[in-house]
Amino acid sequence: MVGPEGLAEFKKSGLFTGSGNHGLRVGSLKIVLSQATGQLRPSQTDLNQMVMEADRAGFQVAVHAIERNAVEAAVVALENTSRLPRRAKLRHRIEHCSECPPDLRERLSRLRAVIVSQPPFIYYSGERYLAQVAPEVQKWLYPFKSLMDCGVIVAGSSDSPVVPNNPLMGIYAAVTGGR
Repeated sequence: MVGPEGLAEFKKSGLFTGSGNHGLRVGSLKIVLSQATGQLRPSQTDLNQMVMEADRAGFQVAVHAIERNAVEAAVVALENTSRLPRRAKLRHRIEHCSECPPDLRERLSRLRAVIVSQPPFIYYSGERYLAQVAPEVQKWLYPFKSLMDCGVIVAGSSDSPVVPNNPLMGIYAAVTGGR
């Protein structure tokens, strides 16, 4: 994946998502949303602009969004882009999509976005989630089945080395909720 700061250089070189060969291909443009300061960074306006520019350049976008506000900002940016005439059928992604209540799941289902989430987090960080995440938010953490029931494509990854890359533990956590 390329970061937003590299998009202009990739465009200038004529590269876009899928460019390359069997040994190496250009992937998505990854945009990391952060709320570390209490405010969304980049702002909604800047995010909308980045996603629009990437889409027009033929780049699939992978928006890193964890908290509900960040997931909603990603959904808004993808909704804006979905109104554009399509040169290519890009399947934009949201990485993590950790807090996803029903209203956002419904909107995601209309977008054809792909969620790339990390089931092992449930297993390895479950106790921390129970201790640090408000009970009313816990029921919307990593709602894999609910997303799939809405027609959203969900892909699993480990996010290694954040957690061990044992695929069986990821499958176990996705199926059982880590119990």
